[in-house]
Amino acid sequence: DGVDLVLNRQMRRGRGMNLNSDNMHGPNPNAFGHSGAGGSTGFADPDLKLGIGYAMNQMETNLDGDTRVARLTRAVYHCLKAR
Repeated sequence: DGVDLVLNRQMRRGRGMNLNSDNMHGPNPNAFGHSGAGGSTGFADPDLKLGIGYAMNQMETNLDGDTRVARLTRAVYHCLKAR
């Protein structure tokens, strides 16, 4: 746990992965993954045996303004809950 000096936000880190905080990788606190430049991300939710990878063809240039990954993640979990 600590403040990421590049992103200037609180982050939980594991060995090579970001541990879920602030629902960055969905609602499960056991989820983990890593974000990339421009909004791309990959993460796993081991409890649901779920993996998500997202890479876009339009790179976002700011760190906090892109909502695509958050909206996609919410939609996936909403669909899984509806089953």
